Amino acid sequence: MRMPARQRCHAVLAGLVTLTTAAVLSVATGAPASAADTWNEVGSDRADPLTESQGLTSVEVPAGSPNHYTGIGTIPVSVSSRGWNHVGDPDASYNGYYVEPYQSDSGSAKMFRVQAPGGAWSEYVHKLSAGEALNNSFVTIAPSGTWMVSGEYGTMNRLLVFPTPGVNPATTPSADLPLASAVNLDHAVRDVQGCDFVTATRLLCSSDDPAGTLFGMTKPLLQIDLS
Repeated sequence: MRMPARQRCHAVLAGLVTLTTAAVLSVATGAPASAADTWNEVGSDRADPLTESQGLTSVEVPAGSPNHYTGIGTIPVSVSSRGWNHVGDPDASYNGYYVEPYQSDSGSAKMFRVQAPGGAWSEYVHKLSAGEALNNSFVTIAPSGTWMVSGEYGTMNRLLVFPTPGVNPATTPSADLPLASAVNLDHAVRDVQGCDFVTATRLLCSSDDPAGTLFGMTKPLLQIDLS
């Protein structure tokens, strides 16, 4: 149930595939362009396997804040000693709030660890709903800040929606963080490792799918348009 480490270099992504939510009846899909036709490499970076293997996010408040990276080496001992032994991709911050998604081998809950703009940390635990996978592969915050989207590893037909802990006034560390809704996809996805909002209704998501059977390519970049 554990997720493999993901290199941050998006040059490994083979192509762009468009998805929509279930409210849209059909999607016209043609043969994907080759990687050489689709991508123009402008630079590269090597992710440290211990401290940068999962992902990164830029924190813009306060000004001059450093990028945040995640990997097994970034998990504090005080967190891992309580069973939260895997951290996913943080992807996006909001107005200085930074969120890390955690999972454990217990199979009963997920945890979102939040750093406020002032630097203080807090933890928000979500008890798994019926049928929900324990994997907590990524978290990304919607442009409004009120809601965030998270993912389950494996082959899925949805993304999960939660109130953004620390930002949404309905959240508190002392209560269960509820599953608010889901983004129901009209095409299955596999091993989504990270997503980012590029507009209020469009997500770009990186898939670590090694099989290539869903879209005719391995490791696709997925465009998800919300209805």
